[in-house]
Amino acid sequence: MGLLGKLSSSLSLALGTKSDVATQIAKTFEISECKPEDCESCEGTAAFPSSVSVDMESELWQSTKPWALQMLISTGKSDWIHSIADEKGSMAQALEKSQNSKEPWVGKAAVNGDLADPENKVKRLIISNSSMAPPEAFFEHNGNDSTKPYNLMLLPYFIGVENVSPGEVDQVMEVVTKSVADRYQRFEDKPSSQTPKYSLPALPASLSSKIKLTHIPNRAIVLLCSHRTRDKRCGTTATILKKEFLSQLRDHELDRDVDDLTPGGVNVFTVSHLGGHKFSANVIIYLNTGEAIWLARITPAHVKNIIEEVIIKGRVWPELLRGGFKSKALDW
Repeated sequence: MGLLGKLSSSLSLALGTKSDVATQIAKTFEISECKPEDCESCEGTAAFPSSVSVDMESELWQSTKPWALQMLISTGKSDWIHSIADEKGSMAQALEKSQNSKEPWVGKAAVNGDLADPENKVKRLIISNSSMAPPEAFFEHNGNDSTKPYNLMLLPYFIGVENVSPGEVDQVMEVVTKSVADRYQRFEDKPSSQTPKYSLPALPASLSSKIKLTHIPNRAIVLLCSHRTRDKRCGTTATILKKEFLSQLRDHELDRDVDDLTPGGVNVFTVSHLGGHKFSANVIIYLNTGEAIWLARITPAHVKNIIEEVIIKGRVWPELLRGGFKSKALDW
């Protein structure tokens, strides 16, 4: 069995048929006691315009390709060109080249990914432009080039990289992902009580003076597809959903501004095309306990219960789940 199978205490979600989806999911995630339709009773929430059409018939479960990692790229925007990897000199283009190379660092980092992949064969990295705040120097560059600095976030590891350029990202991520892989290989059979706290690796001297590695101390990260250029439904639904998330998170004292990473909070970022816009709204939630949860057909009425059930309790609704995994979180 591969490393992933040893790290995870849960069984593969790939087994079984559509008729026992809830049974499969329950092997990995706790199932919410409430139902999605219960959310319809929530009062005072906004609604999507009637022009937003959603596919309510197709099967949601496993309607997305398995993934092991997601990289957020700071742009400070909520919409982008149709294909972000086509932007010459951009970070998205550099990361796309990394993923398609013969020996990508992506493979080293994907040591603890999708539970539908017990042999650890999935190496898919979702590359996402995001509304995450870029460094100040980002705005001093005209256009895109290999020296333009970005901030990055590697999920599900909650590792941040500050002030890294497209020309440096491969070298930096080689160091980071080797550190993560070595960590799991060294302590894969040991209980948490016998495992030392994870420490971020040191970068080469040529990079360490300006690039900073950080631990993102959030309880959760919430991602909303807002890529209007790809599909206007995403742009419309993300704008409304983000306002509802921030309002409800504020009621639970969990809200954080886009550049506020105070420990224990929840940041909400809009991101570029995830796929499946016919299932709008698509929402991906990463929990600091190791879960990645991809929900779809989400409306503002769901938000209150998403916070209380998914983010706070780690529970899911099989009816709204497109995919997900539960990994062994880094012990910071």
